[in-house]
Amino acid sequence: MRTAEEWGYVPRSPVRVRAAREPRTPGRRFTVEERERLLAVADPKLRAWLVAARYTGARRSSLWRLRVGDIDPTLGTITFRQAKVGGYTIPLHPALVAE
Repeated sequence: MRTAEEWGYVPRSPVRVRAAREPRTPGRRFTVEERERLLAVADPKLRAWLVAARYTGARRSSLWRLRVGDIDPTLGTITFRQAKVGGYTIPLHPALVAE
């Protein structure tokens, strides 16, 4: 049918249709109570990762690529070297310093 359309035999191919997309909806956020319960039972390493995710707003992939040297408690910064948007440095939130 595409060729027939290209050659002018039909004005528009009746079989060419666009798939309908589901509208993107934001995900549900944890309530304060749910978040506290999750942090209370999480493994210490996972807890640190969850707190970092909450206070940095970084993508999962950026958080998984962090290395110990990327966190500088003396300067109070965390550096994302392999981020999707390029490398960047942000200040450490006090909750992250506590972890």
